[in-house]
Amino acid sequence: MPGGRDLILTALDNLTEDEFKRFKSKLLTVPLRDGFNRIPRGILHDLDRLDLTDRIISYYLEDYGTELTVQVLLDIGMREEAVRLQQAA
Repeated sequence: MPGGRDLILTALDNLTEDEFKRFKSKLLTVPLRDGFNRIPRGILHDLDRLDLTDRIISYYLEDYGTELTVQVLLDIGMREEAVRLQQAA
């Protein structure tokens, strides 16, 4: 069974460029759990899918990173991808 990192990367790989851009934009504004910090805008802007996956895991760990990715996908209207990620996790 793939880990959270692989699942997040697969979900991000399934996004078009426009969807990926919206994902990164929404990641800057989505409410976070207490104790977690936002990935800085200057860093986030230049990240590709692989690098963003690594940042999500380093900032939010695998479990919360996966949950947060699902939330952002839902917020940008990517319900099918969010459900797929949630079911695989």
